[in-house]
Amino acid sequence: MLKDSKMICISTYASSANIQQSQKKATMHQEIKQGIYVILGSIVLLGLSFIVYFGLFRMFQLILNPEGHFGFVMFLRIGYGIILILLAFLNYRTKTAEWLKASIMSVGLGTFLIGLTVSLYETP
Repeated sequence: MLKDSKMICISTYASSANIQQSQKKATMHQEIKQGIYVILGSIVLLGLSFIVYFGLFRMFQLILNPEGHFGFVMFLRIGYGIILILLAFLNYRTKTAEWLKASIMSVGLGTFLIGLTVSLYETP
């Protein structure tokens, strides 16, 4: 009788360990999938953000730049990046999927840092 109860305890422990191990694998696969979503979402959203930036640039160029001076470009680059970062912070309060929040934040930071780098590359 004691031998049977030990066998039941051992088999119960082994099955719960298998369940925990399969849950860890499922969680790991889910995290890898989320990471891939963040990478792909960031690439797509970064491309879209630069298309919007180009549209804004052309609009400013046609409206505010009849003489051909590009004094507005630095303010446009950095301002556009700051606006995207602020939108990303506001997005964190919504119930959007976490991978999409991370993608939007990486686009905001990437756009800001790229704009800042391009604007300041000639100054030491």
